[in-house]
Amino acid sequence: MQIKSICKVVIMISLASAHSLSLARGVHRPMNLSPSDNSITGWISTKGEWMLFNQKDFKSYSPYGKSENYKCVSLINGTGKNRSYFSDFGDKEVIVKGRVAEYDKLSSGTSAADKFLSKKYFGGEVVENYCLRDFVFIVESMELKGNSRPD
Repeated sequence: MQIKSICKVVIMISLASAHSLSLARGVHRPMNLSPSDNSITGWISTKGEWMLFNQKDFKSYSPYGKSENYKCVSLINGTGKNRSYFSDFGDKEVIVKGRVAEYDKLSSGTSAADKFLSKKYFGGEVVENYCLRDFVFIVESMELKGNSRPD
């Protein structure tokens, strides 16, 4: 009887340690996005297409083979401000407010190349959707999490 109790304790400690280790390593948490969402939080990459990630360490990220809620979210600058205004936000945790748009319903390009490549546009700018989600997020405002800097 005592051996069973000891084994249970060892298993519980092992599971708790594994869970703590996975949190410390930044295991992906789901990033749910529904058409009614008006705010999302995550770590932003401002190099090239803006993308929001569900973990701080996203340098080796790949959207292939991931379920929808474990992919990053492609962001569209709908703030009316130049992208350079947000350059110091890169690689930081941010709160993004705006609206969700279905990627396939964005405006299609008119050139032969745009049609061949199925390019989508918003406000005259190409939306790459490197995150490969069905939905993208149109940013109306963005702030650093835990910071009161107005945008």
